[in-house]
Amino acid sequence: HGSHKHSSKKKKKKDPPQKQQPSSSYSSQDEDGPPPNNAPLLPVFGQYGLVNAKSDYHKHRRSFEIWMAEIKKISDFHGSKHELQQYFEEYCEDYNTATFPHVKYYNYEKW
Repeated sequence: HGSHKHSSKKKKKKDPPQKQQPSSSYSSQDEDGPPPNNAPLLPVFGQYGLVNAKSDYHKHRRSFEIWMAEIKKISDFHGSKHELQQYFEEYCEDYNTATFPHVKYYNYEKW
C-alpha cells in the first residue's frame, strides 16, 4: 500500500511550459506604466518573495485562482487535491523565479 505513493513522486518532472518564451513577455509591462526605477529587467529569484508550496496555499489562494483561470484556463477546478497541489507547485515555481507574465499574479488583492 505504501509503495504506491513513492511511485507517483518519482514520475514528477520539473519542466514548466513557460520557460521557452523569449523575453518578449516582459514588454507587456508597458501597459501598466514603467516599472519602478529599481526594477530589474530580467526576473530575479525571490524578487517578489518566496512561496512555500506546502504551507502557503491559503495565503496565496486568490492570486492562485486568478492564475489558474487566466494562465491555465481553468476557472472552476474540480480535480483531485493531488492535482491541485501540482498546479500550486507550478504557481509557486513561477512566483519564486519571478516569471509570471503579469505582476498581478504576485498579489492580486494589492494589484
